[in-house]
Amino acid sequence: RPRAAERKILDAWHRSLVVLHRAHWEAASYFEDRNFWLGLAAAVVSAVAGTTVFATLEGSPSVLVRGLVGAFSIIAAMLSAIQAFLRSSEVAARHKAAGVKFGQLRREIEQTQLVGLPTGATEKEAALKDFRDRWDEAESSVAPVPGAIFKRVSRNVAKYEGERQDSPPPGEAASGPATAKRS
Repeated sequence: RPRAAERKILDAWHRSLVVLHRAHWEAASYFEDRNFWLGLAAAVVSAVAGTTVFATLEGSPSVLVRGLVGAFSIIAAMLSAIQAFLRSSEVAARHKAAGVKFGQLRREIEQTQLVGLPTGATEKEAALKDFRDRWDEAESSVAPVPGAIFKRVSRNVAKYEGERQDSPPPGEAASGPATAKRS
């Protein structure tokens, strides 16, 4: 089992990896949603513009109707262009890949927290360097998480960690008024 100093660094790394893992998955979801809603809006506006064009073929459309058709066509083109420019589906895929990488690293830290680091100083240093190198490589190859998502996930993880530290481990009785009443 890890000693106190090792435990402290492993806990800090674990917390960071939990945040990165969850933040990238939430970012992937955000960008998938953005892609969906932009695509849906573009499709609806295009359908309205197309329907209006066919409806005006029967007669001489008024200036208002021609203006609306033109406006809907321009809006549809703009939404499609924005969707293509933002490449939200590609960004979502990159965040999913990052979530997978950070999830693998997180699980490795959890395993290390359970079984401990190698006992020899040289082996321990090599294991930590290898882990840091893989973490650095993962961070250098991913898209940044939007700040609002990162902050929200960080707060949620900190809140969860605080609640977890306040509750007794499984199998241990809680101390306090509730225990006294049962006695």
